[in-house]
Amino acid sequence: MSRAGYLIAFVCAGLVLAGVIWRTEAELAGPPDAAPLPQVASTYHAPGHDTAVLRGNPFTPPGPTHGLKSDTWADAPVVTDPALGPVDLAVALDQQVYPFLLPMIETFARRNDVKVAVTNGTCGLSAGLLERKRVHVGGFCCPPGRTDRLPGLRFHTLGIAAIALLANAANPLQQLDVDEARELFRGRIRHWAQLRGGRGMSGSVHLLGRMHCRTRPGHWKLLLASEDQFSIDMTEVGDIPQMLRVLKQDRQALGYETLWMVEREQADIQVKALAVDGQAPDDRSALARGAYPFYRVYNLTTWEDGAAGSPLAEQLVTYLMSQSHRLADKARLVPASELRKQGWQFLGDELIGEPLAGGGSS
Repeated sequence: MSRAGYLIAFVCAGLVLAGVIWRTEAELAGPPDAAPLPQVASTYHAPGHDTAVLRGNPFTPPGPTHGLKSDTWADAPVVTDPALGPVDLAVALDQQVYPFLLPMIETFARRNDVKVAVTNGTCGLSAGLLERKRVHVGGFCCPPGRTDRLPGLRFHTLGIAAIALLANAANPLQQLDVDEARELFRGRIRHWAQLRGGRGMSGSVHLLGRMHCRTRPGHWKLLLASEDQFSIDMTEVGDIPQMLRVLKQDRQALGYETLWMVEREQADIQVKALAVDGQAPDDRSALARGAYPFYRVYNLTTWEDGAAGSPLAEQLVTYLMSQSHRLADKARLVPASELRKQGWQFLGDELIGEPLAGGGSS
């Protein structure tokens, strides 16, 4: 059921009891021929408009913000899950980074004659295992949220990857501008024909969303800052395969995901990516310049020196960072080294801000 389903059921029940439900046929039918809405989107860049409110923060301030931890916690070493057996390192990776990092981790383990246990999960799982000090290295598909910034934990950015706006391959639309994208997901634009590139199209837009990592900045929050800003008619999906499955089946659907995951789920023939503001999501140079507005940030973590620190974990992350350029084609990644050249802001190894000038501010 869509996000609106339960709310509509509740409201309608109350209206029936009150005997005040009324709608004309014209209201129920919607606009004939999907007449275009007034082009209010063009005012978004005017001084005082709420563009900054529509777009969420791409990053949180660096530094520990999780709150005070006890001395016992701070002094505790990493204690791996007994179910893993004897291991030299325990690593937890988000589902986005697991497939392309696992072969490299296996190569590292063979070369160094060590045993590395790797868990495939979510950003939330990585965060939980780090807070319980069950793993030496965590992997995320998002920038850290405030509660992820544990004392003694350092973040190392592999790079960024575009989040594409996705439609069914049979949909004739080729591109959106960023303001149209926001108006669509806010529910202000409901029909394809209301779009600048939608002339001759018919039908209503079926919005899909996957509201993962609610406590973390970036990702879908670069489209709209808050879950409450998304249309109540948007259908929430539980996982990436479901998102792509609906997009493949529904010619009116509009969703989003990284191109890497689209290809991994073998949906690239039945699903297509839309350009945004004339920039294609597979144009990594546009993404690196900050000209393409939606992206994921891939991060790894290590513990600083101390009881939880591990020289072997540092070696592993250093190795993976050094190989990130090899992921550019496979994972559609812009590596940290290229981001530095383009003026993205770093603190140590962690990406903490977009370029100060020329892009990245949609």
